[in-house]
Amino acid sequence: QGRFLMCAKYAPEDTEMKEILRIAAAISGKAPQDIRTETTLAELGLSSSIKLYRLQYAIEDALGLELRPLAPGFTIDFIASMAGFSQTKYADDINFDMAGETPEDISPAIESGGLFVGIDIEEMAGFPKTNNYREHAFYRKVFLNEEISYALLNQTPLQHLCGMFCAKEAMKKSAPPFLSLKMSEIKIDHEDHRPLIATTHRDLNEAYSC
Repeated sequence: QGRFLMCAKYAPEDTEMKEILRIAAAISGKAPQDIRTETTLAELGLSSSIKLYRLQYAIEDALGLELRPLAPGFTIDFIASMAGFSQTKYADDINFDMAGETPEDISPAIESGGLFVGIDIEEMAGFPKTNNYREHAFYRKVFLNEEISYALLNQTPLQHLCGMFCAKEAMKKSAPPFLSLKMSEIKIDHEDHRPLIATTHRDLNEAYSC
């Protein structure tokens, strides 16, 4: 549609693409051979925040790199290009187009009288299962060490981790400056079992009274 230039398709035998396909298949429940490079994450059923983060962190952990946040409209090939493993050339402003969103509506914040509101709901069943929250790539990248420690002090640690995940994701959605923050740049403290949320950036905390 005139927004990006297709130069060369990714060679399917390449190791990095195979690894991205393997991870996408494992999280989506699809067979790797059934996933095409032009398949979008939404078509794979990977639209929720939790599944997008699981995919992103699994790819980062497997390939030893960092990706910018994924969106449901991203194709497998576009993710490979973000990781530097695709020969397809995309325009710099394609991010919003492929996400199916615009800069104006990507944050569902409700602004009223200086109040910013973000909402997130997740199912605990969507969180990866592990016997060690501190070592698992997903939990290690989403939560700070003290947040995991707090969860482990409770009888239902996953329930508390799910609650903290929703709080972090809701904050990211509450105002545009928070969208680019990593989950580890948002911290949840507890005072008399009452959660307190802030970022690791003083300027943002002061600007938004965190």
